[in-house]
Amino acid sequence: MTLKPQIEKLRLDGNRAGGRIGASQVPALKIQLRRIEFVEAAHGQLVADALPLLDERGLRLGPGETSQLWLTFPKRRLPPGEYRGRIILGASNDRSPSAIEIALHVYPIELPDQMRLQTYNWAYVTTFPLVRGLEREAVADLFAHYTNTFVFCNTDVPWPRFDEAGKGSIDFTAHDRNLALHRGAREISWFWSFADRDQPDGGRFGADYLSPEWKERFTWWLRAWVAHLKALGCGYDDFFMYPFDETLCDRFRDLARLIKEVDPSIRVFADPVSADTRERIEAIAPYIDIWCPHLFTFEERLADVDFMRAHATSTTAPGRVPPAAGGGTKKLWTYVCSGPAKTLSPHAYYRLMMWKAWQRGYTGCGFWAYADAGWGGDNAWNDFDGANPDFAAIYTARNAPPGVARSEAIIPSKRWEAWREGIEDYELLAMLGQAVARAQQTGAVARATALRALLNSGVESALAAPDDPAAAERARRRVLRALSDASSGVAP
Repeated sequence: MTLKPQIEKLRLDGNRAGGRIGASQVPALKIQLRRIEFVEAAHGQLVADALPLLDERGLRLGPGETSQLWLTFPKRRLPPGEYRGRIILGASNDRSPSAIEIALHVYPIELPDQMRLQTYNWAYVTTFPLVRGLEREAVADLFAHYTNTFVFCNTDVPWPRFDEAGKGSIDFTAHDRNLALHRGAREISWFWSFADRDQPDGGRFGADYLSPEWKERFTWWLRAWVAHLKALGCGYDDFFMYPFDETLCDRFRDLARLIKEVDPSIRVFADPVSADTRERIEAIAPYIDIWCPHLFTFEERLADVDFMRAHATSTTAPGRVPPAAGGGTKKLWTYVCSGPAKTLSPHAYYRLMMWKAWQRGYTGCGFWAYADAGWGGDNAWNDFDGANPDFAAIYTARNAPPGVARSEAIIPSKRWEAWREGIEDYELLAMLGQAVARAQQTGAVARATALRALLNSGVESALAAPDDPAAAERARRRVLRALSDASSGVAP
């Protein structure tokens, strides 16, 4: 049976809003209707994950089959109140179609276009085969999901070339094209892919690592690169360097020291993991500007996180107001990198990460990886066609199984949508934190105390029940109501 879902316009309920019915409405054409598709994940699990946009064929159901639908409402400013409408479901010859009632509550709160949380996901849109030929669509999708900080792959680094006389040259053509592709990013970075081995750079500088000749060539290259970035209008707060991954080894420490000797204003990124002892952290700390410890590893090492926080001066303590969006010098971020990705909970793993970040004072969140279906594979629908299961949070229409709608080149997942919702949650928590600060500053101590208690209890209740999305929704609604009341002067 093929059903043709039709969405009626959602109209403002005049009885609830005190206004005239139909005075404001959500156009039906602006509401996205998606069907949840099951995908076989590693170890054989079937998970409801892919979210293809329904096309003109409608919703096809076999005998005894049920399906989930996913609605995405447009981000547009509407008068606050209750909006009501229906989804009409019926076959072409159905004289008595079914209807699903829709109720949408709009709070008198506006989220900013630019979220304060810095978000990144090693998108590598010029590298991963999954989005080859879809680079512009992928970047647009990343921006639509609030990604604002981009890490570029080592293949996007403008590496130098040296002739037999040792004279160097740099071709910035591909580098500049990639920057133009990501125009509008808050911050950008390049992963150099140095490794803890005798020749960490893979011989790119044609001399022994950190030898006088190597340092001379490296210094020339780095200064030329930074000068080129400045000529393009990129200031020091617009970019940072990411030489080594998941290690604070001695070779990284020595290189970080050299970078600061070459140019103290160049910011350096580090993402420590379990092997990185407190001794390593302290040794490299003077040269690190952006700390990004692995979230789960350092949940058991909070003293080390506190040490990194003390060396990330632009961060704030949990429950306080994070810094405004934009640049800054030192920062404390975090990331996750678990798998198989399709088996991870959209709610507990992706969405609640931002709640954890708020509670623990992180101002950046990331996950590996937006488009990783393998370095040589381009099919995120198949977890078994490569050496590892796919990490990608998206699918593509060109490899979709038969029967899956191909209305979009890039198809989101539940996990990807949960990530976006988590970023919005973080912003709401931050807005309530600001309301606490304003109440404190104006002497409304009782209000500040009540709002702070509501904020902290809401976060704690959401995190205490990671397998119960309803707990986070209840906390979110309490935050929304508190923000609504705060804006109108109503006591919490």
